Amino acid sequence: MEIEKAIEIITALAKGVSPRTGNPLPAKSRYRSPRTIKALLMAIDALEEMEIVRMSQLTSNAGKYWEEDEDERLITAYKSGKSIKRIADILGRTVGGIRARLIGHGLIEDKQGTEKIIQL
Repeated sequence: MEIEKAIEIITALAKGVSPRTGNPLPAKSRYRSPRTIKALLMAIDALEEMEIVRMSQLTSNAGKYWEEDEDERLITAYKSGKSIKRIADILGRTVGGIRARLIGHGLIEDKQGTEKIIQL
């Protein structure tokens, strides 16, 4: 299983949603307890850090052609609230490359992209 898929599953559980069906978990589910939610959130952070380390060990993708699945990962990461810097780290791209791609997809305007980078 890829790290991104594991993060997706754990995130759903932390939100109190079944990763398989998308339906809310029962109120008395073990996954809804505060301690479990905190543990799931810590697991997500650890997996995201693992992904950053893994990506930093690979050769940089800067300047390379964008694959369709990479664009999907970019859009998903941005819509989930990840910063442009974090997305650049994950995808092995430059901040400028991520900004340009988000602008090209109509997800940000030039000014918004600059503000998001500054907020890091």
